[in-house]
Amino acid sequence: MIGTGEIARLHAQAIQLLHWELAGGFDIDPRASQEFCCAFGGKVYESAQAVLEDPRVDTVYVCTRHNSHTELAGAALRANKNVFLEKPLALDPKEAEELRRIYDCHPAAFAVGYNMRVAPAVRSYCALLRRFEVQVQSFKASMTGPPFMDGWASDAIQGGGVLVCQGSHMFDLIGYVLGSPVAAVCAQTWHQGLDKTREPNAAALLVRLVNGARGTLLMHDRGTPAFHADAEGRMVSLTAYSPQGTFEMDAYGKVRWGTQDGFFEMNPAKDAGQCVRWGYAAQAREFAQLMQTGKSCLCTMQQGQKIVDVVQAAKRSAGTGMWEPVLHREE
Repeated sequence: MIGTGEIARLHAQAIQLLHWELAGGFDIDPRASQEFCCAFGGKVYESAQAVLEDPRVDTVYVCTRHNSHTELAGAALRANKNVFLEKPLALDPKEAEELRRIYDCHPAAFAVGYNMRVAPAVRSYCALLRRFEVQVQSFKASMTGPPFMDGWASDAIQGGGVLVCQGSHMFDLIGYVLGSPVAAVCAQTWHQGLDKTREPNAAALLVRLVNGARGTLLMHDRGTPAFHADAEGRMVSLTAYSPQGTFEMDAYGKVRWGTQDGFFEMNPAKDAGQCVRWGYAAQAREFAQLMQTGKSCLCTMQQGQKIVDVVQAAKRSAGTGMWEPVLHREE
């Protein structure tokens, strides 16, 4: 593990379920890496380079602040390691393109950590859409987390604010679940209870998908922890409207749907802990499958690069107030 904070701990819990050997971790805060290794095992590395130079290490998880993602992931690829990179892939398209070039020269198992793809509720929701052969005409989505952007996440260099922190998550989720990537966005951002010297922590967007479906997306970090991050999960929601019915999910909680036959709901991960409910356990299994077979449903390098392009389009739109198209990339 390079970066041993909160997210790394969730990954470590998931890794323990696979019975992998955790070699150890490095963090720029020595106390964080020491506490991490005391909790999960392995050695405390003195630097990120020491992790990459260890011949025992075949796989590296990069769980650092956003501005170091491409540098560390690129170095890990050059060191011939498998790489699990926490989202986002990069902070701008130029960085993403450079990392893509390194990956093309040093191919390995590589995934970007959009964990919601494999959360139990999301998997159940996707199965439901397939079962009813849903043809989505419109949608609404939101991500309302507890306050977290008062620190580095809203720093222009290290974090990027709402469009990077929450936007990249939601753009990936919407495209993955509804089966069509984002084609264009119209965005407005603002500061909600946050100093205006920081990057905005709130955004409202109109979103158009390649298949023509249109929807709305609201994001901010001023939710109440007891409500938006409770055990049933109300942090992330997505509702799809179609001729087949209305289908709604809390990404970390319940799935609800209404058709001509009535209203139904289920909670696929009821009573499960955060590691399972938020998809980290399934994410680790998918990454193991990727290393073994070369295939998984996790976000690929190419898909991660497209999400960077969507975020960039949203940033442009927040400045112009106009619809902005997303750069088209071939797989």
